[in-house]
Amino acid sequence: MVEERFDVTTPEQARFLLHPEYFRILEAVMRGPVSAGAVARARGLKVGQAHYRLQKLCAAGLVRVAHEEKRGGRPIKYYRAEAAHYQIPFYLVSAGNRAELLREMFLPHLRVWSEEQGRQIDAAQSPIHVYLSRDGRIDIAQEWQSGGMGSWGTAHLTPETAAELQTRLCDLMRWLVPQMGEKGPGTRPYTLALLMAQADAYAEPG
Repeated sequence: MVEERFDVTTPEQARFLLHPEYFRILEAVMRGPVSAGAVARARGLKVGQAHYRLQKLCAAGLVRVAHEEKRGGRPIKYYRAEAAHYQIPFYLVSAGNRAELLREMFLPHLRVWSEEQGRQIDAAQSPIHVYLSRDGRIDIAQEWQSGGMGSWGTAHLTPETAAELQTRLCDLMRWLVPQMGEKGPGTRPYTLALLMAQADAYAEPG
């Protein structure tokens, strides 16, 4: 029986959960018991690499052997996650790990989005606009076609407007989550991002 929540207690457990290589291994075993061979195929690894990382996660108490299946003269082990939800206390997470994990999770989606929008531009032969934005930075925009859109940049907002925008984005996300069903007949995959953060780290243009 998989626990609903696992409370992380050691720095080692936190490192494994937030390390991009082990994060992807854990993702595979959270979906149900799988063999090292299946994990290797899903993650583009050699079986030995997948087995080594699974053993590390087992030793850390994050993954366990669910059962073994005899096949020929050698049993095949099937691994599963210890829980459906891991909670890591803030003090166990370094800033570097958090930033690295977010980049690892976001960049593949950005690549998919940019490639698809590039195909739409080619198909529609729509113009691309290069101009200076209101904050003095160069920006690029296109005439969006059906099936996609995107916008990013630095917006100078009052605290009240920023708070209202965040509330509206949260409301949109609450509406969207129940609509995000499983892959099936009549569904199509979409790359989606709702991002907002205070941009104090950006330097003002000279």
